[in-house]
Amino acid sequence: MEPTWTYLSTETRRIAEGEGGFEVVVSLSPLAPQGEFEEELWIYLNNEGSPSKTVPVYIRVGGEVVVVPEHLSFRASRPGESVSGRLRVAGREGTTLEILRVESDLPWVATEVVTLEKGRVFEIVVTLRPKKAIDERRSEIHIFTNHPEQSVIAVPLFFYRFR
Repeated sequence: MEPTWTYLSTETRRIAEGEGGFEVVVSLSPLAPQGEFEEELWIYLNNEGSPSKTVPVYIRVGGEVVVVPEHLSFRASRPGESVSGRLRVAGREGTTLEILRVESDLPWVATEVVTLEKGRVFEIVVTLRPKKAIDERRSEIHIFTNHPEQSVIAVPLFFYRFR
């Protein structure tokens, strides 16, 4: 067995004695850099008909600042009506975090930051107040923080059928 990325390691375990099956455990090193990665795991078998298998592995390594959910979707509101969504922004244990500001490039997207736990956990309320109909649109809000490695976090916004 061979992973294609140096930050992955593997371990093989027998599933059940006498059944011949194995479980492959893939572990990620704590030294892995932040980002999204698509890698492969090559598994070599003792089967003549299929001597190896390639398994795709998708890896997402987050930073010290976590935003949940990763995007917001808004649907079926009428122009002039407000619709809101919420994001939770948190610093991992030991991280002191402040949200400096939140910006949108759209004048009808408003945001409000609510502190849930000082220096660590925040809620961002995103409110849409479109004045005219839009069929489909994608935008982002930008969360500006005091974190040196994640000073600006982009969160996608999706809007559908505002008529």
